[in-house]
Amino acid sequence: MLPQVTLTLVILAAGPAQNPGTSLSMIERLAVETAIARSEVDKDRRLRIVIDPMVVHGDEAPGARDVKERESNRQAYLLRSFGARSLRRQAVIDCTSKPCKMPEADLLVTLSEPQFGGDTAFVTVTTLRPITRDTTAGPIKAGATQYMTMKIFLRRVGADWKVLRIEELGIS
Repeated sequence: MLPQVTLTLVILAAGPAQNPGTSLSMIERLAVETAIARSEVDKDRRLRIVIDPMVVHGDEAPGARDVKERESNRQAYLLRSFGARSLRRQAVIDCTSKPCKMPEADLLVTLSEPQFGGDTAFVTVTTLRPITRDTTAGPIKAGATQYMTMKIFLRRVGADWKVLRIEELGIS
């Protein structure tokens, strides 16, 4: 069993809270932003981010895929927010030989449907990235991939949403 790690961040997303679609989009954006910040990718360069349009099950690491796609307007908002592409997981990961590779992406993001309880919500997000190792010539892709799954808890504060805490569910 993995040790449970909790990190508290203060990130706010502003916007009208009365529109459930807007709240969903804000929560998803905050969750993805938080996951990217924790993903240990090289943030000094332009990342090739891919966001899977398929919704995954919450509370699972690395998150089994669901049978439905995220609403197109919410997916489009995420793509615009991060300059990302929309591709299904199987189009990003090449497992024809081991270890699996991600030749066309630096970071794959999957997320669950937000779950609400009053003024709180949580989203399960998994990031998958190629593992790099430092060499004298600089960092190179080691060929394998690493996932990190986290459950991100949020609370509504007025018209905004704030990340309360992050629970790591799994890491490879």
